[in-house]
Amino acid sequence: MYRQISRVNKINNLPLFLKCLISPGAAKLQVTYKFQNTKIKFHIPYFHGLFRDMSSFLQRVISIVIALGVFQVAFAQEIATDFWPARHLAILHDFGYNWSTNTVFKPYRWERVWNLVQNDDMESNSGLDWIIQDMVEETNSGLFSESTSRDTLNLRWWNGLLLKQPVGKGGPFPEFSGSPFSKLTFWFKQKLSLQLYLRMTNDPTSLQHFTGRPREIRRFGLNAAEFDYAALSYHNNWLTVQFGRGRQAWGAFESNNLVLSSNSPAYEHLMLEARYKRYKGRFFYGFLESIMANDSNINRYLVGHAIEYSNHRNLLIGFSELIIFSGIDRPLDLSFLNPFLPAIEVELNDRTNKQVGPESSNAVWSLLVDWMVIPGLRVSANFTIDEFQFDNKDREKGRPDAIAYHLKTAYSKTIGSIGVTTFFDYSRIGTFTFSHFQSSNNFVSRGLPIGSELGNDSDRLQLGVRLLLPIRVIFSSSFGIQRSGERNLLNNPYLAFSEEEFQAGPFPSGTVQKTHFIDWRINYSVKKNIEIDVSGRFSSMSGPFNDNQNYLVFSINTYLPWWFGF
Repeated sequence: MYRQISRVNKINNLPLFLKCLISPGAAKLQVTYKFQNTKIKFHIPYFHGLFRDMSSFLQRVISIVIALGVFQVAFAQEIATDFWPARHLAILHDFGYNWSTNTVFKPYRWERVWNLVQNDDMESNSGLDWIIQDMVEETNSGLFSESTSRDTLNLRWWNGLLLKQPVGKGGPFPEFSGSPFSKLTFWFKQKLSLQLYLRMTNDPTSLQHFTGRPREIRRFGLNAAEFDYAALSYHNNWLTVQFGRGRQAWGAFESNNLVLSSNSPAYEHLMLEARYKRYKGRFFYGFLESIMANDSNINRYLVGHAIEYSNHRNLLIGFSELIIFSGIDRPLDLSFLNPFLPAIEVELNDRTNKQVGPESSNAVWSLLVDWMVIPGLRVSANFTIDEFQFDNKDREKGRPDAIAYHLKTAYSKTIGSIGVTTFFDYSRIGTFTFSHFQSSNNFVSRGLPIGSELGNDSDRLQLGVRLLLPIRVIFSSSFGIQRSGERNLLNNPYLAFSEEEFQAGPFPSGTVQKTHFIDWRINYSVKKNIEIDVSGRFSSMSGPFNDNQNYLVFSINTYLPWWFGF
């Protein structure tokens, strides 16, 4: 079925969306497409027609993406949380399917899906049949098929459109949003990879983790575009090396982890991962951004080390260290580029290129645990220390601990033809956690948290349920209470604190915003590549922002999948 959708035999039969991109007289790229035992050759012009009125730089980027994309390995491809395979894989882990594919290092990679669907544990389950079948078809239809493995160079291309319409004054964005996207991946001889993910929109606030700068002039109704992902990777049985734009998400949860979240803005970074039996080690070194402060240009960097242990049956344990460091026109610091040295040793022994003491950086340490206690009962937890007062002298001065923790217990069971998951979820992030004496060392980037969507100086308690219906519908709902204080980084991402302010006090701080809420969502998967989604919130608020926060959001997400072999 998937091959039939992708079949193209001549340029005149290209979909309207594709034909509108093509400019007459453009240079051409020859492609050989394999369908069953038939080879079909056709030409794809460089796609610069749509961007004719945009900057010449973007025209060149799009042309290079098409003409020079020569590397991609299926296993090394990360699964963006914007797409259904990542969500489906997380659901299957809730039900205990093939725990060996679980990891604290997100986003998931396609090797996780491959290992899962090839495992004998994937027996028929009436409540999950359609989810399992979609995952199996996605891997067998081209990504890991026999014909794909024989081809030297393969291309996987999704072109799509996300439409959203909010209703209500409390919506997360003000008006109708249309967002075309293109996700282009190449793999070469199962070793090297290149993956690119471009999004465009008429409203940047309507897309998660989108930080493209809006322009005053619109083209085709669009005013912002951004490559959310652009990375080159090498992957084998024990090592992965990756460089480019993307994000790290470390923790026991699918996306909303405390320190590194899938909701964060993307950033350029180098990542190394080594694997040996039950252990994994990961290191990355990234550049977050440059900001202006006091008429000075401050460069900001992020470094992470982590190790993971898995018994491949029901338990994952990870430990991580993350550090943000910054400085006026600060260059790349080679002392942090050593993946074998903890950042605290480098800093305390004055081996950095910024000899101003610990105020030049901010480090946090996390314990990550994911445990399937009994079949269906899953306990997930992240615990993070930013500041901990070991000395009584500091405690006598009133200096507080700066910690955060997130605990979730979920029980999943198939009842008849319905997959049911109930859960309890509690998060607490301290007032001074993830912030610093120097605002440039806060755990934020491009104005957004790189970790939890709660920011800091807040907590949230919620209970919820998720139903997987055999008619390809996922219904989820939760209710609870959330509190947020005055020092929350969501209100001011670059808020610093002084020695005098760093004192224990009421939590959350200052005037507290308290919200009682009911969230719900209905997702109907017409096909793998067509989703209709309705979500909403009913809430009552007390505090300085007690406006109407109720809303609905209607959305349609669809894409056209293509597979090519060269």
